Amino acid sequence: MALDAALEEAIRQAVREQDQKPALAERMIAWLEALGQGDLSTADADAFYARTIGAVTAEEVPDAD
Repeated sequence: MALDAALEEAIRQAVREQDQKPALAERMIAWLEALGQGDLSTADADAFYARTIGAVTAEEVPDAD
């Protein structure tokens, strides 16, 4: 099942706004499409989710002051 074009664009825009590489948006879109088609096993989906979250979140750095 294809994703809605507006959802794809929202993902791409969010990735741009966070100064991430465009490949991240494409991976997220591919992941969502695969989930919709049932092409990913639970383990694959969990592994992709963990990698994606790791790529888009930053660890909090303590304030030096």
